[in-house]
Amino acid sequence: MSLTYVKSYKKDSIPKRESGRVTFETCGKCMVDQSAKNSTDINLIVKRAQNNGGVLPAATKVAHYLDTSDMPDLIQTFDIVNNAKELFSQLPASVKKLMNHDPANLVSVLSDPNNEELLIEEGLLTRVPKDLKYVDEAGKDVTEKILADRKDASEPA
Repeated sequence: MSLTYVKSYKKDSIPKRESGRVTFETCGKCMVDQSAKNSTDINLIVKRAQNNGGVLPAATKVAHYLDTSDMPDLIQTFDIVNNAKELFSQLPASVKKLMNHDPANLVSVLSDPNNEELLIEEGLLTRVPKDLKYVDEAGKDVTEKILADRKDASEPA
């Protein structure tokens, strides 16, 4: 592959046109990338829009608006991530091994009933007393229902 280069001339021997302008000569193969030629040619863009009923490609996109005023800024986000990394590094090795040393697996490990005993031993969970009662807003005992729902959720589908 040959590179494009510009011939160099001494100051007094620069070729000029009759108009007095300096000419520019290149030698060798052109190295300009032409792959985006058709997608950037304004004449082709207008022609495509006319074929599509006058709709330009950008007009087919749906605008999305969201309120980001309550989102943390960049510095706060870095602080959150660094704090999470530090907290993850403080977990016992046996728990990190359950998560394959990936914090993204934390929720699945904590919600798996098979890991309950290990997590209690490591101090990450506390044992629920057997005589604990669950009541709803009206004061009705719903312990049986909650325990049944937990059992159904832990059984494989």
